Amino acid sequence: MGQNWINLYDSTELYWGSDWSKCISLLSRAVELAEADIGKDDPNYAVLINDLGLCYVNTKQYQNATTYFQEAIEIKKRIHGKRHEEYALSAANLAGLYQQTGEFLSAENLYLEAIIFYQSRRSQYQNEYLQTLQDLGLLYEGMGLYHQATSYFERLLKLIKQQHEPDPTTHATTLRHASRLLMRAGDYQKSLTYAEQALDLFPSSEDVPEPEYIMALNDLGNLYLAMGEYSSAENSLLKTIGLWENAGDVYRLKYAESLNNLANLHQTLGNYDQAEGQYLTALEIYEQALGNKDPELATILNNLANYYENNQAYGKALDMYQRAIQIYLDFYGSQHPTYAQALNNLGSLQRQLGDFSGASESYQTAIEINKKILGENHPSYASSLANLAMLYIYTGSLDEAKNLYEQALNIQRKVLGENHPSLAALNRGSGEVFA
Repeated sequence: MGQNWINLYDSTELYWGSDWSKCISLLSRAVELAEADIGKDDPNYAVLINDLGLCYVNTKQYQNATTYFQEAIEIKKRIHGKRHEEYALSAANLAGLYQQTGEFLSAENLYLEAIIFYQSRRSQYQNEYLQTLQDLGLLYEGMGLYHQATSYFERLLKLIKQQHEPDPTTHATTLRHASRLLMRAGDYQKSLTYAEQALDLFPSSEDVPEPEYIMALNDLGNLYLAMGEYSSAENSLLKTIGLWENAGDVYRLKYAESLNNLANLHQTLGNYDQAEGQYLTALEIYEQALGNKDPELATILNNLANYYENNQAYGKALDMYQRAIQIYLDFYGSQHPTYAQALNNLGSLQRQLGDFSGASESYQTAIEINKKILGENHPSYASSLANLAMLYIYTGSLDEAKNLYEQALNIQRKVLGENHPSLAALNRGSGEVFA
């Protein structure tokens, strides 16, 4: 009887990565038997519940995953203390989960704990150290702290170059991330340098390039779009789409993502019929692959809603925004920056429709969420203030609008610097109104 939980655990290897529901069933039973056999203060029990948490992460059942990860890390802390590889592993797992659910400060603290351990034993845990540095950089990117994130990725690049034979895929991934961050920080030329270096790491003669190469090409297309080099953007994105098509059905979602990016370009260029068709195709692919409740689907819905809003199809835009908001609310809850951004989008549409009361409620809620989760020195908080300022202009409350614009400008200057495109746009908007 005592061995049954071991047999169940070993059986999960047959289904790992292919049938998460089966893994959950096997591990749930294994956990019950192990608790009776070895008790909860055994390292093997901690491994079981950690793996069960990973299964729930992969099925996006984050509440269940949190329960098991938190239990696992507490057991490991009691058994091993914080200066141990098993604790560091659980800290990184739980940090990644907190990152998904918008608990950014908790995620940051756990990543830093893991990094301290791996850094103290770099000769033994070099790969884990590099991975956790990358994860922390991605966390800062998700928080909108682009300069902090960029510093981590540039630190990563130096460490990778110091290796005797750096893995080209890892090197390219790091370059891609650094390029994207620099684009978001407004440093387009340095971003372009990193993007081109990432592509140069792969042989150009391959009939079917590595997925990392195709993703780098997709990112280059997005960068060209941000730079206003639309012909180059189109060339990169069309090539990306063709490569994803040839790569097979397993990359169907990547194909849809690149198609969505091409639609963004066509909307910018005023090719509205092409943009709508591409958005709708991407939406259909996401719905077929992910169902109707996945946040990646909500991203497409937001883009399509923005397209309809720009083309004055307000009824369709409202429907899309509301669908996206409901998905984010169900998935993340009401205290998440992504949900706040969706409310900002809805508020802008409500303002255009003359629903000033509804717009005010949407903006105020977004401000409260961003203030609580991200703090008052954050670009997203500044954007929310600027949106509310625009509403006050519409309603004739110019003193309140000016005050909010000044707050937003000060935050943007402090966080993004004087040369960031977002600050320039905000300056133009406030200048036009208050000149």
